Amino acid sequence: MEFFIGINPPEEISSRIISFQKSFSNNGVPQNVEPHITVKSQGGLGEDRAWLPRVEAAVKNFDKFRISFDGIGSFREDVVFLKPAFSQGLINLHKVLLDAVGPYEDLAGKYFENDRYSPHLTLGGIKWGLNKGELVLMMERAQDELRNLPDFEINSMRIYQKNIGDRSWEKLLDVFFNQ
Repeated sequence: MEFFIGINPPEEISSRIISFQKSFSNNGVPQNVEPHITVKSQGGLGEDRAWLPRVEAAVKNFDKFRISFDGIGSFREDVVFLKPAFSQGLINLHKVLLDAVGPYEDLAGKYFENDRYSPHLTLGGIKWGLNKGELVLMMERAQDELRNLPDFEINSMRIYQKNIGDRSWEKLLDVFFNQ
């Protein structure tokens, strides 16, 4: 079983993002996971869930913060995403979660955490069915259609669990800050 932790935009922003994602018929992202910004990747989040109480305790007194998006970005030519504006709250949340999970081996560096953490909200990508031409079009359209999304407050995070059958991600648990 695999897990990750993300934060979600409010419903009105998520609906706009999903509608945009679905306008690309080959885009598998909206069928696999809801819009989110990953704050803790899979590394260290084991099937035994021993990490869960530590994660919940770590954010118990975490303060809410605001997020806004600051344009469109890409990873190489493979993934297009919404870029969150710099947020110290987001960076601090990532670090708190890393500390809560504790040291784990990530020899390949595949989770892009700590100093390699790059917050993003994935819109589409090659591994989700789009080709390079569609990604170029997605970037162009996103700059127009998804600009000026309102900022929003973050007072919780969502823990996701991978479905074994179809490999999609579903909500396991919402954890609220400063409760």
